[in-house]
Amino acid sequence: MRPTSRLILAAFGALAAGVTNGLLGAGGIILIFALAPALGGLYEKGEEFYKRRDLMASSLSVMIPVSAVSAIRYGMSGALDYAYIPKIIVPAVLGGIFGGFLLGKLRESFIMKLFAFLVIYSGIAMIVR
Repeated sequence: MRPTSRLILAAFGALAAGVTNGLLGAGGIILIFALAPALGGLYEKGEEFYKRRDLMASSLSVMIPVSAVSAIRYGMSGALDYAYIPKIIVPAVLGGIFGGFLLGKLRESFIMKLFAFLVIYSGIAMIVR
């Protein structure tokens, strides 16, 4: 893919990730993660596991400011439940730390299957509800 084409694809993909995150409150990272290999990102088939791990970390890093902007916008519209946030933030942060630790310990194939399962399960759960 030509550099100009990659740049255009990256811009539209990032825009779609931001819209997804702003509209749904989450999910933009799935688009960023899926788009990175097509853009010649860190992961190419056959590369070592740490490259895939770097892609996950980079995708999360991109979504931190996007999620912050989305959260601020939700707060400005009165959609945040401020009593709920403290109840969930500490366990979520601890889970993130533990998940980061596990990332270096588990096989790549298991992590990718787990990621795919969670995406599919979440989609089905949303449709069924």
